[in-house]
Amino acid sequence: MKKILSIMIVVWGIAVLCTLFLSSCKRPEVLDNSTLVNSARNVALTFGPAYVPFFKEANVSDVQVFKKKDYGGDSRPQIRKQIGRKFYTVTFTYDSTAVKFDFGFAARVRIWKDTGEPLDVIFGNGWGRNFLFLSFKEQTNHSPNDYEKVASDSIVKVPLQTVHKPENIWNSNADNKQDSLSTRDFLTNTEKEKIKELASQVPDSIRNRFANLVDKWNIAIDHNPKTRYSASTYSYAKLPEFIPLKSMGKQIVPLIMERMINPCDFYFLVLYEAVLEGNETNDDSKFSEGEQIRAIRCVKKWLEKQ
Repeated sequence: MKKILSIMIVVWGIAVLCTLFLSSCKRPEVLDNSTLVNSARNVALTFGPAYVPFFKEANVSDVQVFKKKDYGGDSRPQIRKQIGRKFYTVTFTYDSTAVKFDFGFAARVRIWKDTGEPLDVIFGNGWGRNFLFLSFKEQTNHSPNDYEKVASDSIVKVPLQTVHKPENIWNSNADNKQDSLSTRDFLTNTEKEKIKELASQVPDSIRNRFANLVDKWNIAIDHNPKTRYSASTYSYAKLPEFIPLKSMGKQIVPLIMERMINPCDFYFLVLYEAVLEGNETNDDSKFSEGEQIRAIRCVKKWLEKQ
């Protein structure tokens, strides 16, 4: 009896060791800077290869924590469940004397610390892709470490889009030129607070209906193949879920403006244009037509009229 018991204990011990070994094999490799940069570069090559030749340096951040505000307070469960997870940010800089993008980077890729999988990627023109609803592997059939195996022809890529530098960003009549930089391409805190104040004046019934329809629209954007693999936000306006939002008319404009305070929500520009039928969204042709910058300018132009 003792012999049988001893054998059972030995077998149990071996089973435990095997389980621990298999478990350790499933853990992602140690995420050193080299691994992070390699994965981030492959993600960029997959979804925005035109930006890669402009990469100058790769900067890896310290560990960061995913917060609700990272996605504009989006309350969908796929985003909410990520709150508290740790990630790294790999930022690819570029030579601003050779080219100019809307952002201070050519590409930025965020990578989960626990799995080594990408969280999202955004390129210098403000367009990108997130992997919160469908993972990188689900969207490409491969890991970010297997770029050579990705069937790149089947993936819609973010087009290269640069900024035409204004002829002169200084006010030549200013006594102190350091105080006269153009602010048309970003929102000040005062402007943001004013927009929030105007949005708060919209009746609760309209605000609630708007939020409800936006949730449905966002879900459709993330799950419809025509929008999920599209590099253009104008495909979002072709979804059936867009129609009831548009039908709410100009009463939702302050709510659209409030959304566009968040840089990630620049795609609300297509809703703004639809509501106004494109009458008030024309921009100066000598400036970039990058959607994120154009959204900011539309917000500022609207605010000036209030």
